[in-house]
Amino acid sequence: MGIHRYLVDAIKAKNIDTVLGNYQFAYSDMQTTKGIDPLAVVAGVVSKDDHSHDFVETVSNNAGKHLKLFTDFNQAVDYLNRFL
Repeated sequence: MGIHRYLVDAIKAKNIDTVLGNYQFAYSDMQTTKGIDPLAVVAGVVSKDDHSHDFVETVSNNAGKHLKLFTDFNQAVDYLNRFL
């Protein structure tokens, strides 16, 4: 259907993976897992005090994926709308 924009609600989902696990997620899993959209633009909404996803954002972008974290739902939606 040509949809490549995704809004992920991670407000109550703390990332408990290890640094190595997060790195492998970005550089291996996201690159080779069947069904992962290679053109995906992802806006993740997280709690204001939750920085557990910050490293995933960094390594995902370094690996060529579009992942940006937000603490405000409307800002996340605005970000995704830029990719129309």
